[in-house]
Amino acid sequence: FCPSENDHYESFFTQSWKPDPTRDIEADLTFLEYIFNEPGQFEVNWIEVTRPKSKPCSLECPELEACIGEDLACDGIRHCPVSGNDETPERCNQLPLLTIAISSTAAVALVTLLVLVILLRYKLVKSKDKTVIPPPDMYRNDCKQTLNNKAPVR
Repeated sequence: FCPSENDHYESFFTQSWKPDPTRDIEADLTFLEYIFNEPGQFEVNWIEVTRPKSKPCSLECPELEACIGEDLACDGIRHCPVSGNDETPERCNQLPLLTIAISSTAAVALVTLLVLVILLRYKLVKSKDKTVIPPPDMYRNDCKQTLNNKAPVR
């Protein structure tokens, strides 16, 4: 790999990615050594990829002809170096279903709570209006109740 001023990437795969049918498959081992001929910076990023099977990938990097993990989507890092397929606006500007479900549930709970509070306050106010006030003549001194069918005492 040669240094360059602009963003330059290289991708390489272990031998088992595109196996040679004439050779036995061995365990993958990659050794990367950086030899400095001049001062500079070097950054290594890697991702684990899988080969697309008969069913389509949920997240494919076409330039790698590989599938990458769904958890790598919309994390601000372009894991698909050329296409940026994992960071496209179409993919990243969608509201996740879980966010919509949680928000909807919270909104319904809040509205239900608000309705209950309003009903309780209405019931309390209405019950205060039902205070029983005795008739005014009950406390008059000139009228006393008769006891045992006797005439009132005057």
